[in-house]
Amino acid sequence: MRDNRIEKADFIDDKEKMRDFVELSKNEFLNSYSYLTEEEYDNTKEKLEEKRKIRKNRAKER
Repeated sequence: MRDNRIEKADFIDDKEKMRDFVELSKNEFLNSYSYLTEEEYDNTKEKLEEKRKIRKNRAKER
């Protein structure tokens, strides 16, 4: 059975964009990548925070 939810678009796997993502402010980033939406930026931020949280929890378990 297929999940009916539409996956949120992000660019978490794009190394070049992610380098800029952590170095630039949100406005600077969106101006540099004008073809990306604010929603994609926010989705990526959310996914990055989730990954960091998982790593932190795994580190605590060790």
